[in-house]
Amino acid sequence: MEVSRGEAVGHALWEARRCYESWALCATRAMLRKALDLWSADYRDRHGLTFDKKNGERDDLYWRLEHIARRNELYRQVLAGVMDFIRERGNESLHHATTCAVCDGSPPAGNSMLHAKQAIAKQIELVERLVGSTMADVAVRYSAPRRPGPATHSR
Repeated sequence: MEVSRGEAVGHALWEARRCYESWALCATRAMLRKALDLWSADYRDRHGLTFDKKNGERDDLYWRLEHIARRNELYRQVLAGVMDFIRERGNESLHHATTCAVCDGSPPAGNSMLHAKQAIAKQIELVERLVGSTMADVAVRYSAPRRPGPATHSR
């Protein structure tokens, strides 16, 4: 079953929140990247963005965000911060799934992990505001985190 792009963006944001709640920070970043990829493709289609292949531009997440930031001053600062956050190891990996610096190698100490999680929370909020202000058909529904306890069944 095919869903609207808005529904797919909403689901990616929902997944980002669920990953965040589970401390799956790499997965959170991947879901934010997916939401931005879908959002930027929608923006491209609605606003007629084109890419100059002769100058090395590609229709991928990095170039779409660059074009949107250049064309729309309101989004420039937000997109710059978001791009820096989701960039892993240079521009070419902006749109590839990789582990983040927080999850690479040995687990970070408690305070650095908390700081990383706080930074990710800010990025989730930025992306949610960006999407919410531009895609009226996106409805992100968050469920409360499940608490451990006895299993219950409802019919």
